[in-house]
Amino acid sequence: MKNDDSPTSLFLSLLRAPESKRQYPPRLQVFFNFLGLEGDIENQSKVFVNEFKKDNEDDRLLQKKLLSFSRSQRERVDNKEISPSTVPNYFKAIKLFCQANNLSSKVEWKLISKSLPLGFQASDDRAPTLEEIQKLLEFPDRRIKPLVLTLVSSGVRIGAFETLRWKHIVPLNDKSQEIIAAKIRVYPGEREEYYSFVTVEAYNALEDWMDYRAACGEKITKESFVMRDIWQIGDLKGITDPKPLNTFSITRLLNRAWQAQKIRPQLQKGEKRHEFKTAHGFRKYFKTQMEQARVPSIKIELLLGHSIGISDSYAEFSENEMLEDYLIGTDYLTVNQTVCKEIVTNLKRMIFCFLYSSNSYIAEGSSSVYTHTYKIISAYHFVFSCPRREYLYMIEFSTVLT
Repeated sequence: MKNDDSPTSLFLSLLRAPESKRQYPPRLQVFFNFLGLEGDIENQSKVFVNEFKKDNEDDRLLQKKLLSFSRSQRERVDNKEISPSTVPNYFKAIKLFCQANNLSSKVEWKLISKSLPLGFQASDDRAPTLEEIQKLLEFPDRRIKPLVLTLVSSGVRIGAFETLRWKHIVPLNDKSQEIIAAKIRVYPGEREEYYSFVTVEAYNALEDWMDYRAACGEKITKESFVMRDIWQIGDLKGITDPKPLNTFSITRLLNRAWQAQKIRPQLQKGEKRHEFKTAHGFRKYFKTQMEQARVPSIKIELLLGHSIGISDSYAEFSENEMLEDYLIGTDYLTVNQTVCKEIVTNLKRMIFCFLYSSNSYIAEGSSSVYTHTYKIISAYHFVFSCPRREYLYMIEFSTVLT
C-alpha cells in the first residue's frame, strides 16, 4: 500500500481528472527510464527525489538532466518517432512532480520551455462526419448508442464516464413538462467539476440503456454507473455484478466499433494517425456543430469544461442562460436528422403560404405594401432562424417563388 507522503502519492494527489491520472504517470516514467532509474514508478520516484533533494556540487544538475532529456526527445521528433506536440506533455508531468516534491526551485522552467521542439498548436485531424457517426451507431453493442450520443451532444471527455452515475444526469422540462434536454454533471465532487447538457435524443438512449439493464435483472439505482461491462445472455452473476468501464475499456470499445463498421480501418505500416481521433473526435464534432449554430464561443468553452481565464465564469451566466444557448445548437447535435427534415418541409409549406398570401394582396390591387413586405421578411426569418441550415440551403427557392 502506498504511503500518502510518498513522492508518487503527492504527485497523484494533484491530479483530479481521471484522464490526467491515467496519462501523467506513464509520461513521467519515460523521463525516469531515460535517467536509468530501476524498478516501478514508485521506486523510481523515491530514488529520483532522494538524488536531487540532497545538496549536489552542481546545483543545476536536475536542470541539466532535463535539458538532456529535451535534446533526446527532439532527436526522436527529427527521426519521425513522435510528434512535436508529444514532448511538452512529458514535461507537464515532470514539472508537476517536481512541484509536488519541492524540487521546482532547482529548475529554470522558462529555459526548459525554450528547449522544447515547436509543434502545431492544433492537430490536423478532423471531426467525424454526421454520416460516419450514424453508421457507427449501427454497431451491435447496446452501449454504443448511449455512449456516442452522450459524447456527441455534451462534448465531455471519455474519462468523465469513470465517475458518471445515473444520478448525475437530470432531465430538464419545459412549461408543458416535455423533456427538452438533460443536465450532466462532469467529474462530480472533483475540483474540475462542471456541467454540460445532452440532447433529448441522447437522454432517451441513456434511459433505454438503463431500462434494458433493469429488465435483464440488474438493480438500477441513482448510484448505478452509466457505463458498465457487457454480460452474456443468461449470466445472472454477470448482470447483477456490474463493473464500471474505465477510459481504456471505452477507448477499446470505440476502436472496435469504428473498425467493425468499416469507417476507420487499422493503420497501415508507416501511417502515424487516423483522420480523426477515437473519442476526442466527438468533442471536436460538438465544438464545430455549436459554432455552426452560432452559439457564443465563451459558452461553448464553458460547456466543454475549458478554463477561459476569468474567475467565477459560471457566475456570469445562470444555468437557464447556458441552457437557452445550448438549445440553439441541439438540432445541430442531433444525429437522427429525420425530425429536422420534417421541420424544414413544414417551413417550406409556410413559405408557400406566406408568399401566396402576399401575391394575393398584389393581385387584388391592395396598397398594403407594408403588409406584403412584412410577410416576405417573416418568411425569410422562419427559414434562416431554423435549425440545420445546411438542409435549408437545399430548398429550391426558385420553385417556391413561382
